[in-house]
This record gives sequence, structure tokens and C-alpha cells, in this order.
Amino acid sequence: MSWFSERSAMKFLQQPKFMRGLLGLAQRLNPIFSVGSTTVLTHAEDIRESLERTCDFEYDPYNRNRMLMGPFLLALNPYPVNKEEKKFLGGLLSTLSLPPGASPLDAVVNKACAAHASGILGKLGEPTWQVDLVTEYAEPVVIDLVKGFFGINSPAANATKIFKVSSGDELLAQWLRKVGSVIATTTPAPFGLQQVAEASAKELTQHLDACANAAWPSATPGAYTTVLGGLLDEVHSRRLKQKQSTGAILNVDELEFVRRNLIGLVLAGSTPLIKAFIHGIDQLFKRPDKPMHGQGRRFPKGVKRAPLYSAYIAARAGRRQELETLFFEALRFNPTFPMLTRYCPRTVTVAARTSRASEIPAGNIVMVPPIAAMFDNTNLPDPDVFGYSRPNNAYMHFGWGGHLCLGESVARTALVSMALHLLNVQSVDIDTLRAFLPAIDRAEIIYDGPAIESYKVVYP
Repeated sequence: MSWFSERSAMKFLQQPKFMRGLLGLAQRLNPIFSVGSTTVLTHAEDIRESLERTCDFEYDPYNRNRMLMGPFLLALNPYPVNKEEKKFLGGLLSTLSLPPGASPLDAVVNKACAAHASGILGKLGEPTWQVDLVTEYAEPVVIDLVKGFFGINSPAANATKIFKVSSGDELLAQWLRKVGSVIATTTPAPFGLQQVAEASAKELTQHLDACANAAWPSATPGAYTTVLGGLLDEVHSRRLKQKQSTGAILNVDELEFVRRNLIGLVLAGSTPLIKAFIHGIDQLFKRPDKPMHGQGRRFPKGVKRAPLYSAYIAARAGRRQELETLFFEALRFNPTFPMLTRYCPRTVTVAARTSRASEIPAGNIVMVPPIAAMFDNTNLPDPDVFGYSRPNNAYMHFGWGGHLCLGESVARTALVSMALHLLNVQSVDIDTLRAFLPAIDRAEIIYDGPAIESYKVVYP
């Protein structure tokens, strides 16, 4: 793919309104179409079908080529050995995410959100202020999550030959942004990012291995509060079953097991998480929608941003479930992954027994756009209008079926907590919030390739 086509593809993926319009037109005229050896699905039922048929629609060659740190479980096809390991990893994440509200995950996320939100909220009473919700909030929260929940400590600031940084947290953020950008993009990595990402991946892999070996001697069986700790606990159990010494350092196979299970979670829990938060908050901040007919909501006179007002009231009242519904509805208008890609290893038929029935030849790349499914009026009513109480199954933010994201519970908890702490502004009344709207309107998402680099709000 040429530099021009890479840039064009990236710009297309960063224009959700245009993408929705184009895919919506295809839904009406030709819901399954092919261009060369690429097939595009646009109907919600067909998109769900492709994600449920995991053996007919595999992770595509681009995905395999983007595994810069070796194969990781979240992007491996559902062969029996991978299914078994995914079951184990899902159980580990469940253990660390329970009980809701008082789990190790909640403890890390809430502490991080509270600490970093306080600095931002403290500025709001000043006559002039400027905040960058990426560098001052989302990214620091994510780095605390990587350290406190996943168990990856910050490196030394000089542990790199690529970046000039002033702290270990800054270096960890750069590694995750560069490697995560390549893994998270639908197209081949643009703008020379591949080379930087490959070099970052080598340094990050060395650091991850060092973290695992450093934690291994002090790992106490059955007592862990991080994902790395849980993986080392499993290594300990396996050694006991095989009657091996539990004191020796981790061998090559054990380090590969740790990497395979941890890398995907860490990368998915960093760059895409920041992107999801900024996309969702940006839409909450700026959408003018009033409720659809029959939604039973009333707003005070003069409220021009009903989604933002609703989220602000829900956060101040601590109504977490309501805020979650509002946030993921906002994210629907600019999803983290508007387009997914899959690969057909064999000739398959999609939408059989419908007028859309189409055969996809073996070897084709299949474009699977969740954004099209979430704006398909056969999937949810009035898709162009902000809905204040849509059911969870209206969304495909975390995939679907066999391709459902293993870290969904972690991402949900983190995103809602980040929104809750940021919008829980007890010191700002609705009139003051209204005065901030012009500054909010000027805020612009600045991308660094597929990742988000900045989102500044400057007042007045």
C-alpha cells in the first residue's frame, strides 16, 4: 500500500460521519460488495454473522503481520489450545474484576482517576485555564492501570535508544502508543510508523520479560492482585504438576506464555482505551441532541447539550449505570474500531436464505464495519438520533460472538470510571458549565497516526 493510500485510509477512518454516510448508502444499494479481493459487509446481521463464524472469518494476514511482540492470545484464531488458554485468561480477569465496585481493578482505576481528575477539576475555578485530556488525564490513568492492574512497572527513563523522555512513565506511554497504534489500525501502519513500532516492540518486550523475572521470586501461590501475578501463579501451578523446581528463573516457554496472555491485554488496554475515552467524551461534549419522542426525559429550559447535561447529572449523583449507557451511546457516533478486517481461508456464503446471499471466495479480505451495524435501522430504531436508554446489545464496541473482546469488563470499568470522575464536578453548576461550551466546541482531537496525541480545552 502506497503512502498516499495509507494516508487516505487513515483519514477515512477518522471521519465517522462520512464513513456512516458511505456505508449507509451501500446498505441500501448493495449491502455486500467486493472490490478486487476485498469484500465489504454493511448489514448488521451479516456483520454479526461474520464475527460469530470464527473459523470461516479468521484474523487476517495484516493482523498476523502486526504482532510485533510475537503472537498474543487476543488475536489468535479459535483453535482448541487457544480456546483453553482464553478460558483461563477470562477466568483470571473475572477474578481480578470481582466483586463489582470493590475488586482489585476498581481499586486501581478509581485511585488513578481520582488523582488525575483532581488536577484538572482544580483549574475550572480559575479565570483562564487549559487542559489536555490526553496527556493530563487519559494517558496517566492508563499508565497507572498498566502498572497497578496489569503488573508492568515503569522502566528507567534511559532504557531506550528511540525516545528522549524525562520519566519512566513517559517512556512506557511512548512504547504503548507506537506499538498499540500498529496493532490497532485496520490498514498497514502509515507514515513510517512501522519502523518506530518495531523498535519500540523490542524494547517493550525486553522490559516485559524483565518485569516477569523480577516478580517471579516473590510470587506467592494464590496471592495476586495483578494480571502478571495471576499468570505467574499459573506457571507455579504447572511446575508443581510437572514436579519441577519452583525456584528457577522463568524459561523460554514460560516467558512466551506470559507474553502471549499479557501483551494483547496491555496493548488493548492502552492506546485503544485512550482513543475510546476521548472519542466518547468528545461526542458527549458536543452533541446537541434532545431526547427522541417517547424517551420520557425532560430538561431545564435553555439546555442545549442534552447528552452532556445528562452525563453531568448522572456523574454528580453517582449513577454509574446511567452514565455507562450515555457514554457508549456517545461512542457509537465515533467508535474506537469503526472497521475490522477478517480473512476467508475457504469459500463461504454469507446471508444465506436472504436476498443478500453472497459467496465470498477463499483468500478474500473481509471488511467488517461495526459502525455500519450500529447505524443500521434494522438493528436499532432512529440510529441517527442520540438514544438515552438503548440496550447493550445495540452496540458492537467490543466485537461480537467468538470475536468478543476478552478484556471487555476491564475496558468498561475503566472508561466509565474515567468519565465519572471527570464529570463529577460538584463545584461547577449548570450555568458555569454552559459558559464553558465555546471552549469545548473548539477542542479538537489531534491524532498521531491511528493513536490520539492531544485533546486540549482552552478557556475562555
